[in-house]
Amino acid sequence: MLDYLEAGTQLAVDLVNTEPAAEREERLGTLAAARAFMSARGRRLRLRAKDVPRLHALRSALHEIFRAGASGDVVERINALLATFPARPKLVVDGEHPAVAFEPESDDFVDWVATTAVVGLAFFIAQHGVDRIGTCIATDCDDAFYDGTKNKTKRFCSNDCAQAASLRAFRARRRR
Repeated sequence: MLDYLEAGTQLAVDLVNTEPAAEREERLGTLAAARAFMSARGRRLRLRAKDVPRLHALRSALHEIFRAGASGDVVERINALLATFPARPKLVVDGEHPAVAFEPESDDFVDWVATTAVVGLAFFIAQHGVDRIGTCIATDCDDAFYDGTKNKTKRFCSNDCAQAASLRAFRARRRR
């Protein structure tokens, strides 16, 4: 079950991080891009052009949750999304062992993405706390991350951002 929940949390992070940024174009701007995004995650659901704006709205709502982190109304925001995208639990066989999966009440593409991402994120937060999600503290990055480390010290979305911030700080110290 933990893998399922981590997969949902990772889907939330991956979806948020498709948003356009300073040095990055929109990654879900077209129907083909949205299909490629889901195909890369092993899902082939029916996706229509009208789903792309709904996916963008979901992405924005999830990004606000990561931005709020420990200082915001994360619980209320997640509960609102859970009410918007209701899920039903289902016992499934995952490999050799049964596991509980949460599925949307419809076969809609955006409902599946929302259910998977929001339920995974809700369980992650319930297990680890709201201070374990956030957005990158690098000055030129707003990507989301979740902190699954034992020491609870993750503050950057990736090693690249951490190294770039370290290099900027080093150069600033040398200029003084």
